[in-house]
Amino acid sequence: MSFKPPSLFRALSAYRLTSDVPLLSDLAGLNEQLAKNPERLPTFSQLSAHGWRPTLATRRYEQDQEGTDPEFLEDDLADRRYVNAPDGRASSLIHLEMIKWERQVPSWEVKNRMRERLDKIETNEKRKVYKKERDQIKDEVVKDAMIKAFVKASVINVLILPEHRLVLIDNASARKCEEVLSMLREATNGLPVRPITTRIEPCVTMTEWLRRKEATNDFKLLDGLYMQDDEKGKVVMVNQDVTDDVVIDHLGHGLQATKLALAHDEIYFVLEQVNNASAFVIRKIYHSDMVADQFCAANGEGADPITENNGLHILQAESLRKLVTDLTEALGGEQTPTTVVGNKTETVH
Repeated sequence: MSFKPPSLFRALSAYRLTSDVPLLSDLAGLNEQLAKNPERLPTFSQLSAHGWRPTLATRRYEQDQEGTDPEFLEDDLADRRYVNAPDGRASSLIHLEMIKWERQVPSWEVKNRMRERLDKIETNEKRKVYKKERDQIKDEVVKDAMIKAFVKASVINVLILPEHRLVLIDNASARKCEEVLSMLREATNGLPVRPITTRIEPCVTMTEWLRRKEATNDFKLLDGLYMQDDEKGKVVMVNQDVTDDVVIDHLGHGLQATKLALAHDEIYFVLEQVNNASAFVIRKIYHSDMVADQFCAANGEGADPITENNGLHILQAESLRKLVTDLTEALGGEQTPTTVVGNKTETVH
């Protein structure tokens, strides 16, 4: 039975490459650098650890006894490949996977253990515990809890499209994206990127689409939105018709849309404005079955898993690239940073 991998991205943050990076055209060299920071479990004294993971298309697998599910087998360290070029051209598409292992130490457990320690000191020694000692006790409690804590893994996919100067990261958290970018900078001896920002703030365009009761640029409104105003509060609508007149009433009272469910071609997603700025992230990405159907139509049923994986990644990467491009255009085009030099304004690349 053919193995069908899940969608690459569940969320998306988009970055613009501002100059060429020679190592991105050297897959062997890039792999060598990534191999210096492979995935690893955190030690007992670490809350987390992260590193690069061999990509799905470069991991060996075999069918289990029933022949239904793949069982991934670890390659020897020397044979691991951390870089995958699904179509064989580094200039077109590079796929990487970062994995982060985190010890799950519940905050309530730390709080309860601290309370027990503090109560014991206050009862037995008849004194208060001040900040410096409290912090020390908390560190001891956390370290003790870490020894018994479960370790949870999370994987972040990265797509680099050098020809389009795009870096797409499978996460909507700026902090987690910066962890990935920091590792890429270390591996490539500097990765010149900046978040893609638009000339029109996303909330302005989303609000205008709601007023018009339709979106533009081949986007379609779906049933879900989040509106807010710093003074007037917020309104959340899920599985409700966003073209209803009640939405217009809310907009008339000064609320703006900061999250909006949309469709574009065969992708369904939620567009969100970032920190009241001209930047956006995309959440809850879902590809329709048509993406997989397109691959099957081109390659036939029963393609080997690696071929199928690469083919689907190529289709998904192209659809995500087009989504970012069309969305940027719908938001007034990309905003290019400028700086003033003397009496002249110059574009910052």
